[in-house]
Amino acid sequence: MANTFIELNDTPSNFTGSSAKYLQVDGSEGNVIFNNIELNNLHNVNASAPGGGQVLQYNSAASEWRAQTYAPYSAGNGTNFGGSGYVVNVVAGSGGGLTSNANGVYMTPIANISGSYGNATHIPAITVNDKGQVTAVTTTEITLAQASSLTADYVGNVIGTAGQITVTGGTGNNSNATLNLVATGVTAGIYGNTTHAPRITVDTYGRISSVDSVAVSGGGGANGTSLGFANINVSGQTTIGADKVEDDLTLAAGTGTAITTDANADTITFAINPTTAAQAMSISNFSDVDASGITNGQVLVWNSSSNKFEAGDQTGSGGGNVSLTSFSVTTATPSGNGSLAYDNAGVFTFTPADTSSGGGGAADQTLSISGNIITISGNNDTVDLTTMLAPYSKTDTDAQDLTISGNIISLTGQSGNVDLTSLLSSGGSYNDAAVNTHLNTSGASASQVLSWNGSDYAWVADGDSQTLSWNAGTTTLSVSNGNNVDLSALEQTLSLSANIITISGSSSTVDVSKTRFYYANQSDFPNATTYHGAIGHSHADGAMYFAHGGAWVKIPTTSDITTSNTNMKAYVDAEVNTLIGGANVNLDSLAEVANALANSNTELSTVAFTGVYSDITSRPTLTLNSSNLTLDGTTVDLSGVGATGPQGPQGNVGNTGATGNGITGATISGAGNLSLTYSNTSTQDLGNIQGGVGPQGIQGIQGPAGNDGADGSGDADQTLSVSGNVITISGNNDTVDLTTMLAPYSKTDTDAQDLTLAGNVISLTGQSGNVDLTSLLVSGNYNDAAVDTHLNQSNPTSGYVLSWNGSDYAWVAQSGGGASALNDLTDVSASSPSSGQVLKWNGSAWAPAADLNSGGGGGGATVQRFKLSYNSSGQLASTSDKTSLIDSISIDSASGGDVTVNFDSSINYPPASIMMYGYDYTNNKYLVVPLETTMGLRELAGGGSSGSPTLFNGSSSIALKLRLREAETGASRSFGTTTHAWIEFVVYE
Repeated sequence: MANTFIELNDTPSNFTGSSAKYLQVDGSEGNVIFNNIELNNLHNVNASAPGGGQVLQYNSAASEWRAQTYAPYSAGNGTNFGGSGYVVNVVAGSGGGLTSNANGVYMTPIANISGSYGNATHIPAITVNDKGQVTAVTTTEITLAQASSLTADYVGNVIGTAGQITVTGGTGNNSNATLNLVATGVTAGIYGNTTHAPRITVDTYGRISSVDSVAVSGGGGANGTSLGFANINVSGQTTIGADKVEDDLTLAAGTGTAITTDANADTITFAINPTTAAQAMSISNFSDVDASGITNGQVLVWNSSSNKFEAGDQTGSGGGNVSLTSFSVTTATPSGNGSLAYDNAGVFTFTPADTSSGGGGAADQTLSISGNIITISGNNDTVDLTTMLAPYSKTDTDAQDLTISGNIISLTGQSGNVDLTSLLSSGGSYNDAAVNTHLNTSGASASQVLSWNGSDYAWVADGDSQTLSWNAGTTTLSVSNGNNVDLSALEQTLSLSANIITISGSSSTVDVSKTRFYYANQSDFPNATTYHGAIGHSHADGAMYFAHGGAWVKIPTTSDITTSNTNMKAYVDAEVNTLIGGANVNLDSLAEVANALANSNTELSTVAFTGVYSDITSRPTLTLNSSNLTLDGTTVDLSGVGATGPQGPQGNVGNTGATGNGITGATISGAGNLSLTYSNTSTQDLGNIQGGVGPQGIQGIQGPAGNDGADGSGDADQTLSVSGNVITISGNNDTVDLTTMLAPYSKTDTDAQDLTLAGNVISLTGQSGNVDLTSLLVSGNYNDAAVDTHLNQSNPTSGYVLSWNGSDYAWVAQSGGGASALNDLTDVSASSPSSGQVLKWNGSAWAPAADLNSGGGGGGATVQRFKLSYNSSGQLASTSDKTSLIDSISIDSASGGDVTVNFDSSINYPPASIMMYGYDYTNNKYLVVPLETTMGLRELAGGGSSGSPTLFNGSSSIALKLRLREAETGASRSFGTTTHAWIEFVVYE
């Protein structure tokens, strides 16, 4: 209900340092604490230790979000991975006619094919491959057989009409005739204006033979005339004149321009249309770009001689104009250790190593062995096998170690292990898992309790666990697993008339003018800071106090005032007596004061004045310096005093500004500077706009393997081979037999032993010392029967549940099923409530108490928002990112900025506040703009009828109309860019 405060006695008392934190029940479930909000706190998120670059991915099997490595792509079908971060490269297939590199994917150029073919005498013959590419072009001369005769009809002569048409030429083979109209004598021009109409004479050929002007006479003020332009002249264009009185002039937008009108302001706006202007322009239109003859794969290269960017092939590092067929390999004379070089133009140069200094023949070499050392003849290089053979040395004793892992006992060096699992499960290893299995714990759900179904353990819902919930919408109080109570009949409203409070449904009233604020003494007063502004009566002191500044301040009583007055009177009399010099003067009234002033026997008469303030000498002056007010040496800082006055009315709209300067031309200088020319002939140099050198191109594919080099003339390589224990070297097939050397390492011992299990006895082969586990297992034989005994389970009654009686386990009847009345709940004491009372927590239970509040309930406040986008002309373009309680947004007028916001059916009251955040594109910031009274459209339908609106009855559908132009939201943009604004509402469910 409204104005009801929910007191959380266990909440933290200090909020310092807890900004943006949320309330959480602590681990012991005894308090509410502040804690940081973490994604992993959500019950369906499992992301306790995510790795770098991982994303949240939903796992439907576990019904939770988990941190997973993001791998949306797989290589193949024309793609591969280009590095970390899952960069996907597009791969051009071999022989597909495409090339892919850092510049993109494009068609592989055909060598020696670009150019222009065909002229007036030759036609091109074109060869096209299966990919539609032109691979060859040849030209063929055009030949025509001479016409032998002319039999078709033809024109013999062209003759003009006298006085109308003249003919020049037109005789002879393949001649040209020129036709001209004979002038009628009428002067070319425009006839007629606002005061004269043209009078025209037309001949029989429809030609104007004469024109003159006739003055217009007739109605209308000012002799039928009005101001106007006779003609509209555009330099280099045909003059436009009116064809009739009150003729219409139509302005048409050319390519790349946009014309808009404002009837209210009588203005016409000419602007650039970026979209159509861009579509109509070509890079070749720039004065410093010459792209003529450009072919596929070429780039624009700056030519300092012509001061222009011209079409050409890309050269240097990262070049992309060398096709695979252009690569070649050149073999140079052998030198040094050999090398491979590339000239960045498709040519690899291979220089073989120089082996000419070797001997004249392939000398055989021999192997010999001494101990563990093998020696090869020639350079006597040796190999010592001692370290390699050490692991095979037969120096081990028969010692073996016994280890256990889980239920398996192992003997080092042997495969004969002993698994005790079955023995332990039938014997004494009865653990937590066995208890869980015996109690059927795997089938239990959260909050269930253990019960006996007559033949086995069963987990059932805890009927004693109940929760109390309140539905404000239906005014229903419900208890889980039980009944619900409709409390709508208990709703009451409070009304106040004069000092009398009345509650509906009762004749009882409260006269607040007689409300007591009684406390026995000041020590019973509550905290003055918490109850700031409250008043209280201390019976022991017989006085009233008010709470202010963290303390209870006494309100003076009659005796306090009387005493103060008496003391003040005595003080004043004494001071006056001093003032009058001891004269017997009583100044209890104004008349006596006046008499004292007029009495020459008093000292007051000597200082009397006429009553005119200007008669006083050495008067203090009042000065104001900035916010400092000074009087008679005392200064008061007024900077924090007072308040800002209300906003003044909107000023008149200013005159329309002068027409702006449009851009009429753009040029790029040889240094790469962009210069703009405006319609007022002024220019602006925007500086160098050339981009930097592009990145290094990707590494080309591996070239084909080179041919095997020629055999050198030096020492020949030899190979080793092994068969059994014999090593052989090629050439002279010299051998080394290692049998004798390896004999000490032969593993032929019979010390291996295995463990075996028979019953409860473990044995080791070859030994008589066995181990019998029987007594050990019997002493720990804890099984299902032992659990039943421990839980006092001797076939309890079906449906009973396991309980604790304070000293032992006990099986009791389940008392669940839900309470049938509120008073049946353990934390509710409501056996005899009175009409109109409500449930209130008294510190230990919910008990009936007087309802000190009234009115309907309400949900919490929530912030709803949506994004409004503007196009490059400033008109409304679209809406997006609306939150859940905004049903829809319709743009009613894109140019006027009018929108309608329809809220969800759960929102039945208008927004409590509206705030707009307009995006300043140029400065990359948002301007915060509140709803202003100057906004032209901000309205809601009242509902019902005139004089009886229903908007605030709590059941209305909210459709809010707003005008949200850039001027209202504070959004702004640069020329040719777009912008947006966020609109936020505070609403109550």
